[in-house]
Amino acid sequence: MRVLVTGAGGFVGRHLIRELLEHRHEIVAFDARPKPAAHPSVPWRTGDIRQAESVRDCVTDGRPDACIHLAAMTFIPAGWAEPDLIFSVNLLGTLHLLQAFKASAPKARILVISSAEVYGHSERPHPVTENDLFDPTNPYAVAKAAADQMSLLYHREYSLPILVARPCNHI
Repeated sequence: MRVLVTGAGGFVGRHLIRELLEHRHEIVAFDARPKPAAHPSVPWRTGDIRQAESVRDCVTDGRPDACIHLAAMTFIPAGWAEPDLIFSVNLLGTLHLLQAFKASAPKARILVISSAEVYGHSERPHPVTENDLFDPTNPYAVAKAAADQMSLLYHREYSLPILVARPCNHI
C-alpha cells in the first residue's frame, strides 16, 4: 500500500515510517522540515500543510492509497502564544488535506490523528470514552477538536473513508 505520512519528520512520523517500511508499504513523506538522513530511500516532499496548493500537489503527485495525518503543532503553550498559527496548522492544514483527498484520491483511507486533549481535564466518574463530550481547555485542544469534527464531517458528507484517533500523550 502507498501511504502518505504528513508530519513525517516529527517524533511519531519517524517511528511510523520505519514500521511501515518493515511491513513493505511504500511511503510518501510530507513535512515542513527537510528530509532526514534516517530514511534515504523514502520519497520526501518538503512543504507547508498551511498551503493548500502544496498539499494538493503532494496528494496528486504521490497517488496514495492511504494517509496517516500527523502534521500538527503539538506544544500546548504555543497555542496560547500563537493561536493563529495553531489554528492554521492544526485546523486549516487538516482541511487542506481533506480537500486534496476529496479532489484527487477520494477512495484513499485517511487516519487523522487528533488528541485526547479535546476531552479536557474535567473530573469524570469513569475513564474518558469516545462518547464523552468535548471540553477543550486550551487553543491547541480547540483547534484539534475542530479538525476532528471537520474530518468526521467530510466522512459523512463526501463518503471519504476517514477514521479519527484521539490518543493521549506519549513518549
